[in-house]
Amino acid sequence: ISDKKYMSPEEAGFTEDYDHPDATVAVGYHRVNGAELLSYKGSAFACADIMASPKDLYRWTTALHGGKVLGNDMYRRMTTPYIDDEASGTSYCYGLMTAKDNVTPVYYHPGSIPCFISCVIYAPEMDLYIAAMSNYASETAPGLANSLGRTFIEQEMSK
Repeated sequence: ISDKKYMSPEEAGFTEDYDHPDATVAVGYHRVNGAELLSYKGSAFACADIMASPKDLYRWTTALHGGKVLGNDMYRRMTTPYIDDEASGTSYCYGLMTAKDNVTPVYYHPGSIPCFISCVIYAPEMDLYIAAMSNYASETAPGLANSLGRTFIEQEMSK
């Protein structure tokens, strides 16, 4: 996939040691009929079987957009829209999405498994990176990341 060498998690910026027997991991919750329920106890893995903290996601995103993960051709494909969803204002690239309603290009990728939700955002013209995570089954992480990004961008554009 890449014209670069394979990167270890450490090279990509992942610093947390979740394989350690004493590692602290989040517990997932969700709301059912108005009650908060413990839904997932222990380790839960995403589609790529990667456990991460917000710090890890930030470091991964800076490595990805900083040319440390993919070669130029693959990065261009990953950030070039090939499907437009007019209803949502989103364009889908190979691996990322880009919002069409922003005043500056923004690339993002939400992720979720039951009770765990994350979102990373990158605005290249502002060198802005946002990583948000939640262990509560709601849209809080993408919503929070989007709100933070919009607020920052609006403040920077008004200067």
